[in-house]
Order: sequence, then C-alpha cells, then structure tokens
Amino acid sequence: MAGQGWAVWNVEYRSADVAGGGWPGTYQDVAAAADFTRTLAARYRLDLQRLVFAGHSAGGHLALWAASRDRIADSSVLHAAAPVLPARMSVTLITVADDAVIPASQAAAYRRAARLAGAAVTVRVLPSGGHFAAVATQGAGWQVLLDELAQVRVPR
Repeated sequence: MAGQGWAVWNVEYRSADVAGGGWPGTYQDVAAAADFTRTLAARYRLDLQRLVFAGHSAGGHLALWAASRDRIADSSVLHAAAPVLPARMSVTLITVADDAVIPASQAAAYRRAARLAGAAVTVRVLPSGGHFAAVATQGAGWQVLLDELAQVRVPR
C-alpha cells in the first residue's frame, strides 16, 4: 500500500489471550492507535480527510469498530470526546466464498444489518482461496483492496 502512495501504519493490540487484552484492553489499544494518527499527521503532513481503517480477520472487525467510535455512548469506558474518524465513512468488506474462519455469510449479514440502519456497505466476494486470499499481495483480493483505496476521495 505504501508503494501506492498511502502512509501505512500497522497497529498492534493486546488480544484476548494476553494479560489486559479482551474487554476493554483490546479496544483501548485500537482507540489509542487511531487517535495517535493526529500526532502522525502533524509530524508527516498527512491528510486525515483521507484516513482509511483496514484490517484482516479480527483486524477487520476492529477497523469497523474504530471507524464507528463517534457513536459510543458517553457512559461507556471506551467513549472518547473527539475520536479520530474517517470522514463520510464507506464500508467495503472483502470476503472469500470458501473462508472457513470467517464465513462469507458474516459479510452478507453485516450488509443486511447496515442497510436496515440506513448505511451502505459493499461486499466483494472472491470465489476461492481460503482465509488469507483477501490479503495475499499477489492475488485478486489485493487488487480489490487497491481498487477500493483508489476510490477514496477528499470529502467536499
């Protein structure tokens, strides 16, 4: 992605099987990383109007969560007064028909729920290749990701 002109930051977080991970530690880690983009933007002159959250597997779920942090209730331990959020967030899910880890049906169910809530979600289904086909840099999933990123524009 850096080769395509994107500033890329790989976020690490405490997983559920690590001390402090799970609830709420994993989410606090992701939130802190997302909010740190303000510091990175100032240091490297990045345009946060073109901010994109992306992830694979559990990272994909956490990217969706991070992008919706502005909707977290004030009473939640995870609430932030001014979270970093992609402007006019659009959601594209890239899934694989034969993924045994995260079935393609999950993407379809998410799209249905999002539509009922008034949000648009695009689902791109790769025909085969298993769980890692969506992120293999020499595969169709990688090209789908690059195509989606090419559509990110500065909001008007």
